[in-house]
Order: sequence, then C-alpha cells, then structure tokens
Amino acid sequence: MKVITTLLCICYCCLVSGQSSEAEFGAVYDFTHQKDSTNTASKITTPFVLLFNTLGQSVYYSRPQHTIDSIMNQTNSGAKALTADEQQLISGSVKKIGSSEVIYFAGNGSQFVKLVKWITGDVAVEGDVPNFAWKLTDTSEQILNLKCFKARGFWKGRNYVAWFAPSIPTKAGPWKANGLPGLITKMSDTKDQISWELVRLYQCSKSTNLSVPLKTPKMTEGQFREMRDFAIKDMNGYLQSATGGMVSTPFGQAKVSVSINSLGANTSASLLPKNPIELP
Repeated sequence: MKVITTLLCICYCCLVSGQSSEAEFGAVYDFTHQKDSTNTASKITTPFVLLFNTLGQSVYYSRPQHTIDSIMNQTNSGAKALTADEQQLISGSVKKIGSSEVIYFAGNGSQFVKLVKWITGDVAVEGDVPNFAWKLTDTSEQILNLKCFKARGFWKGRNYVAWFAPSIPTKAGPWKANGLPGLITKMSDTKDQISWELVRLYQCSKSTNLSVPLKTPKMTEGQFREMRDFAIKDMNGYLQSATGGMVSTPFGQAKVSVSINSLGANTSASLLPKNPIELP
C-alpha cells in the first residue's frame, strides 16, 4: 500500500511541475495469448513492460525480447561473447517472447509507432491511434490496491473488457490499448483468448526516453504490409533485392537461400498468426 500511495503522490507532483518525455513509471503485465483459436492448450503467457508518464507518452515491449536485445547489443559491440546459456536462450526464445514489436505512443497526436524487427533491421511503422469507442461503467474492483473501474470497447474484430485506475492519471495501457481516464490495469477480449493483467507497478529509477530512435527508417502500415507480403510470397526475391541474400543473425552474417513457394502452396498462410490479436 505504501508503494501505491507514493506513486499517487508522485503522479500529482508530475502534473504540476512541468512536462517531460522521460518515463516516470513502469508497469509489468502478464500477457496471455491463445495462439490457435481452436485450441485452448495453445495459450502462452509472457511478461510485458509498459513505461509511461502522466502525459500519455509510453513504450511497451516484451521483457524476454528486451533481455535478448541487451545481450546482443553487448555482443555486437565486442564487449562480450555469447555464453552457452545465452545462445540457448536466444535460439529457444521464439515462442516465449510474445512479440518482438516495441510500441510507442507520443501522447499528443493521432498516430503511434511500432518498432518492428525486420530482415534488414528495425523499421518504425506509423499507424493511427486505435479508437476503442470505450463505454465507461460504475462497476469497480480493487486491482493491486488500486480502485479500478470497468469499461467496454471494440477494435479490430474483438470486443474488450478493460479496467482502469483514475488515480494513475495517464491514458496509457498495454499493447495499443489507450484512451481511458486512468492507467489500464486489466483487459481481455470477451472470448478469453487474449488478456493483459497488471502484476507490478513501480516508479522508474533511471532515465528512459519514450521517443522512437531517431535514425530508424519509417514507413506506413500499408507500406509495411506490402513489403511483408512480398517477402512471404518470394523470400529469395525479397532477400536479393533488399540484402543481396545476406542477413544478420545472433551468430553473425548468414547467406539465406529459401524459396517460400517451393515449400508448398499453404506455406505463405502458415507464416501468419492463426489467431492474431487484430482480426481482419
């Protein structure tokens, strides 16, 4: 309770002391995703982190992916070599990271940016801020000693139930969820295939900027889909045009020669999620 009270006091001080693009608070969520809509046993839970401030600025990322990125940054800079345990962590992490995307909200505009790990390097994909058309209710419950209120919304083919804490004055939330008058502490779709639950809330102890890295190439969602579809349809053609057939891996440069078309007619569809969060 002392931690929550301290956070509330800090929130008030931040509101009256001025603006900053730095993270003030951190929230850890358990994100659960049923990867196959026909198989309840396909649910995977991954910890995700939301760093945010009272201006609605935020960055959201997979904690396992962040750990791997930190290891790789040290390795690529020559500061250290990969240990056997680190190699095993990286090679076995595909199903455990949840998502490699990093999602940024500026808090004062109509667009957000997701940082996507692509074959040629990180790409900043700009998209419109989702409108969940939230409907607020008077129903309340306690979540981590915070009084939270229930809201209902809809976006990209899914109906959602969310809980938010007005005592934490931000429009931020996990993933692309935003726009409620307080931090989103819990959210799930009504089919119980996707959910986020706050498990920890803390004050940031070190400076973290909430801006997208300046030198990252930018493109629209439409441009990224076109590039992705081209790569899925003809990986060899894409690699030759974009990278000369060479890609970076955690273990150095590698020559890739894979023809998606040669693997079967259904391979392209199998590369896309069976139960994506955003439905068509």
